[in-house]
Amino acid sequence: MKRLVVLFLVLLIAIWLGLVMHADPGYVLIAYKSWSVETTLWATLLAILSLFIILYFFIALFRRANIASGRVYSWSLERHLRKARRQTNLGLCEWAEGKWAQAEKKLLKSAKYSEVPLLNYLIAARAAQGEGEYDKRDTYLRMAHASTPGVEVAVGLTQAQLQLSAGQLERALATLTHLSRLVPKHTYVMRLLQQVYVELHDWKSLQDLLPALHKYKVLKPKKLQDLERKLYLQLLAQGTKENNFEYLSNTWSKVPSELQNNPELLLVYSNALIENKRSMEAEKLLRNTLKKFWDSRLIEKYSMITDVDPVKQLATAKSWLKTHDNDPVLLLCLGRLCKQQQLWGKAQRYLETSKTLKSTPAVYHELGQVMEALGNKDAALDYYSKQFLSE
Repeated sequence: MKRLVVLFLVLLIAIWLGLVMHADPGYVLIAYKSWSVETTLWATLLAILSLFIILYFFIALFRRANIASGRVYSWSLERHLRKARRQTNLGLCEWAEGKWAQAEKKLLKSAKYSEVPLLNYLIAARAAQGEGEYDKRDTYLRMAHASTPGVEVAVGLTQAQLQLSAGQLERALATLTHLSRLVPKHTYVMRLLQQVYVELHDWKSLQDLLPALHKYKVLKPKKLQDLERKLYLQLLAQGTKENNFEYLSNTWSKVPSELQNNPELLLVYSNALIENKRSMEAEKLLRNTLKKFWDSRLIEKYSMITDVDPVKQLATAKSWLKTHDNDPVLLLCLGRLCKQQQLWGKAQRYLETSKTLKSTPAVYHELGQVMEALGNKDAALDYYSKQFLSE
């Protein structure tokens, strides 16, 4: 019904327009230079309307062509992206399986259309390292850097890790030094730096890094303490090797208080004191430490100190028997101290008791010397032979 009404109205309008056009066709003159066009008003309007319709048709056609082209491009791009995702996933799996060459090929091929090309290049670099292709590895790292803005730290850390893994310590140090200037508070950079310093035995640089390791809590407390212990052991050993007591004393003053009770560090430093004719300082250091905690290694070192008051030293060692009467090392220490004062009978008793508790080459050697001093050559030879047999 509505269609009939519309058609009827269109027909009425067409009849009305026809009557109007017939009654007054109008007149239009278009002149330009030497030529002119004469026509009716209605013909001109019809021509303008026709041009408008033709223009509209071409615009619509152009838009549809663009839309179709965009759809083709989108379809093609989505196809490439799907393929890139599939190739990247396969490449990652092959890298994890140790298939370096296959992984490298797939990751590089799919990098162009990858949603995260940085990942493709970084894993390709790791794959190249797996093949021992260090030049290719560095090329892929440069491509990773160029693929994504603002990734210098991420790429640099990957490079440092790979250089460390490949044993390229000097290169790793250069990379990490550059990164530490870029991001001085980056804890992982510091962690890798301390690892490189340890590998290079660069103890002075590690010592300089220690405050930052503490401040930014780069390592867990136990691991940091172990690192400090190793550092100061190496620094003290270096001072001992160079026979530089001033350096040794200065290094010891920088050892944290909780580490100054560490037996390994104490043994190195007390030994340095003894070698530098500072036996009284060594005796005091060991005596005060043994009041705080007991350690057999420190007792043995205490027994080797000379050039101090022997009576006082022996009395100090005897006082420890109250709480450690069954310690074979303490009894060995007492035997040695008695021997130093030529108290042969007491020395023999202490050493025999120590031997009963624990037979060691050291106690056989001391007993041999005591027997030799007492004139018992056969017993001395017997102890010396047992010393060599037990070594």
